[in-house]
Amino acid sequence: MKRRLSALLCALTLALSLSGCWSGDVSDDSSGDFWEETPPMEADTSSTLTQITSFALPYLQGVTLDPITCPDGMQQTLGALLYEGLFVLDESFAPQNVLCSRYEHNDDCTSYTFYLRDGVSFSDGSSLTASDVLATLRRAQESERYSARFANVASMRTSNGVLIVNLTRADSAFPALFDIPIVKSGSEKNTVPLGTGPYLFVTDSDGACLKQNPDWHSDVTLPFERIELRAVKDADTASYLFSSREVHLLSADLTSSTGDLRSADTALTDYATANMIYLGFNTQRAPLSDASLRSALAGAIDRATITTGYLAGHAEAARFPLSPHSSLYPTEMASTLASPDLAAALESAGVTESRPRTVTILVSESDSFKVSIADYLSRTLSTDVLTVSVRSLPWSDYLTALNIWDRIFQADGEPSNNALRRICKSEYFSWLRVRQWKDLVNQLTEMCRELKFKVGSPQPASRPDLAVRQLPINQQAAHSLCCSWDDRGIHTSMLSGLLSMMGMQIVREPKASDFAGLKGAAKAKAIKRAQKMAKNDYQGARGTHFALFPASAVAKSTPQWVMSTELVETSRLWARYSAAIDPAWAEPLAGQLTRTTYAEPHWSGSRGSAVATAKVLLYGLPIISDRTVQWGRINPMEARDFLIRQGLVEGDVQQRFSYDDFLARNRDILDEAAEDASRTRQVSQSVSDEDLYDFYQSVIPNDVTCVADLAKWWKREHGEHPHLLDFDPDKVERLSSAESVSLADYPDHWHALGTDGQPIDLRLSYIYDPHDPADGVTVHVPLKALSRLTPEQFTWNVPGLLDELIVGLIKSLPKSLRVQFVPAPDTARKIRAWIDDRYPALPGTGTSDGQGHAWPDLPHVFTQAAIDTVGAQIHPEVLTGELWEKLPAYLRMTFSIEQQLPAPRNARGRRHARGPVKVLGSGKSLTALQRQFAEQAEASARRMVEHKAEQAASQGKLVEQANLLHKAGATSESRAVMLWRGALDALRMPSERISSRWLGAEALMLASAPYPSTKALVEDLQLATVKRLLPNIDTLPDDDALADAVMGVTEVYEDTVYALAHDVIAILRAYANVDKATSGKADLPMLSVLQSVREHIATLVFPGFIGATPPAALPRIPKYLEADLIRLTKAKNDKNRDVRWAWEADEARQLVDKAVQRAKTEPAGPRHEALTKQADDARWMLEEFYVSLWAQELGTAKPVSLQRIKKTLGK
Repeated sequence: MKRRLSALLCALTLALSLSGCWSGDVSDDSSGDFWEETPPMEADTSSTLTQITSFALPYLQGVTLDPITCPDGMQQTLGALLYEGLFVLDESFAPQNVLCSRYEHNDDCTSYTFYLRDGVSFSDGSSLTASDVLATLRRAQESERYSARFANVASMRTSNGVLIVNLTRADSAFPALFDIPIVKSGSEKNTVPLGTGPYLFVTDSDGACLKQNPDWHSDVTLPFERIELRAVKDADTASYLFSSREVHLLSADLTSSTGDLRSADTALTDYATANMIYLGFNTQRAPLSDASLRSALAGAIDRATITTGYLAGHAEAARFPLSPHSSLYPTEMASTLASPDLAAALESAGVTESRPRTVTILVSESDSFKVSIADYLSRTLSTDVLTVSVRSLPWSDYLTALNIWDRIFQADGEPSNNALRRICKSEYFSWLRVRQWKDLVNQLTEMCRELKFKVGSPQPASRPDLAVRQLPINQQAAHSLCCSWDDRGIHTSMLSGLLSMMGMQIVREPKASDFAGLKGAAKAKAIKRAQKMAKNDYQGARGTHFALFPASAVAKSTPQWVMSTELVETSRLWARYSAAIDPAWAEPLAGQLTRTTYAEPHWSGSRGSAVATAKVLLYGLPIISDRTVQWGRINPMEARDFLIRQGLVEGDVQQRFSYDDFLARNRDILDEAAEDASRTRQVSQSVSDEDLYDFYQSVIPNDVTCVADLAKWWKREHGEHPHLLDFDPDKVERLSSAESVSLADYPDHWHALGTDGQPIDLRLSYIYDPHDPADGVTVHVPLKALSRLTPEQFTWNVPGLLDELIVGLIKSLPKSLRVQFVPAPDTARKIRAWIDDRYPALPGTGTSDGQGHAWPDLPHVFTQAAIDTVGAQIHPEVLTGELWEKLPAYLRMTFSIEQQLPAPRNARGRRHARGPVKVLGSGKSLTALQRQFAEQAEASARRMVEHKAEQAASQGKLVEQANLLHKAGATSESRAVMLWRGALDALRMPSERISSRWLGAEALMLASAPYPSTKALVEDLQLATVKRLLPNIDTLPDDDALADAVMGVTEVYEDTVYALAHDVIAILRAYANVDKATSGKADLPMLSVLQSVREHIATLVFPGFIGATPPAALPRIPKYLEADLIRLTKAKNDKNRDVRWAWEADEARQLVDKAVQRAKTEPAGPRHEALTKQADDARWMLEEFYVSLWAQELGTAKPVSLQRIKKTLGK
C-alpha cells in the first residue's frame, strides 16, 4: 500500500517544566551567580513544610555519574552537584560564567575564544586546564545527548591555556550551548569522574554521600555540609523512598506520580526548561497546505485549558517554539497575535458543507498522556465542515495486513476480479499476490471447517465512513483508511503460537573509534545514525540475535519487545512481520515453558514481610524482571527468620497493629544493655540480639511469617497472655551465673581540676570496638576549657578499667623491670589495694585526693605503690613516653575537642536554646590536641572572659585583668609580662624627655642601635627599666600591691632609664668592635669562625633586644661580645682547638634550641610558662658556657658546664 504521511501541522507549542519535589525547606541563604535557585513558576504554599537538618538524594548504585553518558534523571541531579560547565543558563536561558571567566568572538561570530577561570581545581587537587575542557567537549560531540549542539562546530583546539572554537556559520548565541559539565581528562572511565563542583562523592562507613568540596572556587555558602545518598534500582523505588521520607528531593515526570507524592510536608516546585509538547501538521496536503487555515487552527487551540487541565499548571503556553523565559522569546510579538476566525479560514481554504474535510491526529497508543490531549483537541477543533479525529497507532505489521484485508475484501463487500484489479492498481498492489493471498485464506478456512473448527471473520471495532473511503487519494488524510482493532486480543492470540519468536531489545552504544576518520557535522550525523541503528538489535530465543526488517512498520519505533512471524537471514538475521508486545502477555500463555528464579531475599519493613526478587525466563529471555514476591510463600521458615531477626529484634517494623508496644519495650532493653556493654566491655555478661531472637523463636508459632500473620495471632493470644511477648533479661539462662558489674565504676562525667584551680566537669562516653580509633573511654572537652587542662590528670582511667590499666602498665615494662612484678595479676591486685587504701576517692570522681591536694599522675602513684608493695626498683619516668604508647588503645583515654555552635535564629523553646556541637578533632594525646587547637582555644577562652577582662582594664585593675586572662588560658603571655606592660603604662615618660638627657656622644652611639626610630628605642629602654626595678612583679597578689610597687620606684625611674642607656652604650661599643673585627678580608681557615661569630652577635643585638633580654643578663652582654673577640684572636693561633670547642658549643646550642622550640609549641598554661622559663635560663647559661670556652680569663657569672645545662633542661 502506498505510504501516506501523517496529517500533522505545527500549531501548538507548550514549554514544559520538569518538576522537583522535596520534603522540608531545603533552601538556604546561599547566593551567587549560578548557585541561586531559579524562581519557581508556581509553588504550593498551602501546607506548612517541616524543617530538615539532614538531606538525602536517590541515585542508581553502580551506574556511572559521568555527565556525558549517565542516564537522565537521578544521576543528572547528582551530577549537577559534582560537575560544572563553562557556563550555566539563568532563568532567561542566558549564559552566566562559571568555569569560563570571559570569552571573545570575531566580528561575524564564527570564531570564539574562551578563557578559563583562575584558581579552579578538581576534587583531587589538580588544576583545571584547557586540555580537560577540550577532552570533555570532544566526548560530548560524540555522545547522543550533546552531539546536536556541535552540528555547527568546524573545529576545537587549545592554545596557551585558552579554548578556541571555530563554527561553520555565524551564531551569536553559541556560548549558551556550552553549559556541558566538565570532568577531568582520564577519569571518565571511573564510575564517578573527577569534577570541580561544590560537592565530592565519598563512600565512608555510613555509605555513599556527598560532602562539601573544601577546595571549591566559589565563596557561596552551601545549604548542607553532607548529603546522604540512597541507592535505588529504578524510578519507582525512588518514588517510594520519597513517599517514606527517606529522600528529600525527587525529579518527577508530570505524567506519572507527582500527584501521589504530594502531601502535607511536601513542596512541588516547577523550573523552566526548554522541553516542549507541540502538534505538527503535514503542510504538503490539502487542506492544511493553506497557511491561513493553519494559522486559524493554531489560534483556536485553548492553550490555557491544556496547561491547567491536562498539565496541572506545570507548563506555560507559548506561541513560538521557544521557552517564554528565554531572552530570545518575542514577547511583544506574541501578545499582538490575534486569534483568526476559524470559520472564515476554513471557507477560504475550500472547506465547506459541500466539501467537508477530515484531519487525523496521529499519536502513539503507549503515551496515554498525549492521547488525552489529542482527544481534547479533536473535540474543540472539530466543526460542521472539519472533522478532527484521533488515531492511536499500535505500530504492528499484523494490523497493517488486517487494514489492507478490510479495505480490499470487507469494507465495501467482496470485489469481483475486475474490481479487484482496479483497487490494486489505484493502491499500487500486486493483483497476483493479492489473489494468492485470498486463495490461501479460503483454503485455510475450508481446512479448519473440515476439522470442525469454528472460523470467524476479522471484523474491526470500527472502520472509516463510506464518504472518507470514496474520497480521492490526494484528498484522504494519512491513515484515514485505518480501522480500529482489538490489538491486544489479536496480538495475544498470535503470541500463543509465536512464543519462540519473541525478541528483547539490546542497545549497544557505538564506540568513538568507529568514527575516527570523520570530523565536524559529518561525524555528528554518522554518530546519530549509528546510535539509531544500534537500537535495532534484538536478542531472541536460545541466544539468537536479529534486527527488525527496515520495511516493517515497527522498525522506526524499535520497541523494547517484539514478536515476529519469520526470521530471514541475508546480510544479517532479519525479523519480518513484527509487532510490539508486552512481555508480560507471554507468562500465562507459556505455562510450564517458563522458569522462575529468585534472588536477594530480604526483609522489607514497609511491607512487613520478607520479599525476594523473581525473574521469569522463557527460552532464556527475561519476560518478567525484578518482580517482588512474598518470600513466605516460597520459603516459610526463612521468611519467619527474617521476621524475627530483622523485623522484631532489629525493630524494622513500620506497620502498627494492636498491642504492639512490646516492640519498643524489648528494643529499649537491648539498647540499654548495649550501652552498658560498651561501658563495662563485658558483652558476654549482658543480653544481646541473639537472646531476644531466641525468646521470640520460643513463643511465636511456626506459621507466622509476616507482620500481618503476627498481628492476627497476637490479637487472639493477647487476651489470655498479655505479657507473653515481654522480654525479661533475668530469665536468660546463660546470664544466671555471670558476675555482676557495678555501673558506678563507669561514670558519666570526669571531674578535672583546671589550671586556675576551678573544677571542670567533662562528659564521658564509651565505645567498645577494637577497630575504632576511639575504642575505650572518650572525654568530651569543650574548646573553651582545653587550655586549662593538664595531661597528668588523664593518665588515670575510670575505676572500672583501673585494674586492666595497672596490668597493662606492668606488661609494657621492659623485661629487666617486669620480672619484679611476677605474677602480674597478683601484683596488680596489691597495687590496686594500696591505691584504694590511700585514695578513697579515685581520680575523676572528685577534684582532689581528699586531702586538699591535686591528684598526682598515675606513673608517680604506681611507682610509690610498687616500691611499698613489692619493693620494686623503678622510676616514674620509665612509665612515660614510648612505654605509655604500648598500652592497649582502650586503656588510654580518647579526647574529643568540641565547640558549641550558636543556636539557629529561628530556634524556639529550651530544646533549641543551644546550638549543635561541632567536633573539631580527636585523638589519644591531649598535649598534641592542645598544640593543634592552641589559637582556637585561646580565642574561645578569651571570649569567655572578654567582658570581665575589659571591665577590669577600664577600671585600671591590671592584676585582675591579667589573672582572668591567665587563668582562663586566654593568652600565651606570662602573667609577669602582662603586669610589666601595665606598670610601664603607669611610669612611661615622653621620649623627648628621656633623649634630652643624652650627651652628643651618647646620642650618637645610641643612634647606631638596631631600632627604626628614637621613640622605639626609648620605649624599649623604659620596658627594660620596669623589668629591672620590678623583677618579682609576678608575686604581687592584687592591684593595690602593684600600685604600691609602682609608687615605690617612681622617684628612681628616670635615673634608672639613664643608667640603663649607659649599659646599652657599652653593649653597642662592644658590638661595633666585634663587627669591625669580622669585616673585611679574611683567611680561608678563618671563614667558618667569622661566620659563627657573626651569627652569635646577631642573637645578642637585634631589634628589641633591650626589652627582650632579662635584666640580669643585659649588663653581661659586653662580656659575651668581648669573648667573641678573644675567640677570634685564639682561633688565629690554634684553629684545631677552636674546632674542638665549637663542637662542645654546638652540642649545648642544639639542646637549648630544642628547649626553646618545645616551649613555643606548648599551648598556653602553667606548663608553657614553666618550659619558657626553663628555656630562658638555659639560653643565658649557654652564653656563660661560651665565655667558659672561648675566654676563661673573663670569668663567668656562675658555675656553668654542659652537664649543668642539661640538668637545667631536665635531661
